[in-house]
Amino acid sequence: MNSNKEKHDLTDNRQRIMMVDDDEVTLDVTQAFLKEKYIVETARTVTEALKMIREHVYPVILLDINLGKGVTGFTILDELKKMPGYKGIPVIAVTAYAMVGDREVFLEAGCTDYISKPFTRSALKALVDHALSR
Repeated sequence: MNSNKEKHDLTDNRQRIMMVDDDEVTLDVTQAFLKEKYIVETARTVTEALKMIREHVYPVILLDINLGKGVTGFTILDELKKMPGYKGIPVIAVTAYAMVGDREVFLEAGCTDYISKPFTRSALKALVDHALSR
């Protein structure tokens, strides 16, 4: 990490949250929507996400369910359940799955909330703010 980045991180009062998604556009949109209030750190794969999660406890995780090539966000969710530091940490499913009953499946799997793609800036901000106020 370069010293400019470290200096910036030390003076930045925004909360660091995590977004896991294999889609670059979704990651970019999420960062743009939330940048005024949050630093959105991103991971594109399960391996990358788990490495980051082990290095830092995020106060909320935005988690895509379909991570491509048969990989799902449920793998990450299962690992989070085993980590004491993540007990009670909100995990928001951010997914294109929007059929009747999908929300319930994600909540039963352990997500605290759900938002379907495409989402609006106001809906995403409200959901993250609500998750962090619990």
